Amino acid sequence: MNFTFGDHQIVEEPKQNSLHWHDEGVHSAVNVGDKVARFIVVYRKLSRLFEYSVVGGAEDFTCVAPGKSEVLLENPYMRVARFVLQPGESLPRHRGLNRVAYALTPFTMRYASDNWTIDQTFEAGSVQYYEADTHSITNIGSTEARYLMFEMRE
Repeated sequence: MNFTFGDHQIVEEPKQNSLHWHDEGVHSAVNVGDKVARFIVVYRKLSRLFEYSVVGGAEDFTCVAPGKSEVLLENPYMRVARFVLQPGESLPRHRGLNRVAYALTPFTMRYASDNWTIDQTFEAGSVQYYEADTHSITNIGSTEARYLMFEMRE
């Protein structure tokens, strides 16, 4: 890949499932290799995020999901984590900021917030936005749930 950011140019061969972060600004990417390049691009528009205050001392997923989550990238703007939940496994009640979930595999989960509960079926490549809240998640399907969570910070 040939990445251009303003007057700066980088030529690199990204590895499969790698993450790349860059600040806002004019940029371009040109595939100079012989393989198809596939990207998931997540960015926040300039609008404000929904307000959220932590109530009840709820912890975030890094505290309630040892062995079920791995933080892949963290900076002042975003945290990206990969989750793996076996059938029947849960993430107990925890807080989540404004976030986008990206399904890596097909799965069915129960999402229970303080305000509502919903059962959702995801196909690989499905995307879902969640506003900041306190919630729990249970894999209610018969397959392993693998997904990425892109947590937006203010």
